[in-house]
Amino acid sequence: MRGSLDGDPMTDPRDAIRAFILGQFLSGTDASALKDDQSLERSGVIDSAGMLELIMFLEEKFGFAVEAEEALPSNFDTVNALVAYAGRKLAA
Repeated sequence: MRGSLDGDPMTDPRDAIRAFILGQFLSGTDASALKDDQSLERSGVIDSAGMLELIMFLEEKFGFAVEAEEALPSNFDTVNALVAYAGRKLAA
């Protein structure tokens, strides 16, 4: 089943992406510490290995393939960018 943008907390991209980042890379950190517009790479939240984990999560959670040419900071550097990217992929 593909994800959606219908506001369901189990499939809402923002909630799912934030929960994954908080659980996988910021375990034990208060959710308010993760700002939706902060650079995940520059702030040290995610490194290159973490980016691969994030890509695999997106593919598994939302059922779309992340093409190599799409793995750019413009799509993956912030929660906002990730949500917009997931929304475009889910709408396609």
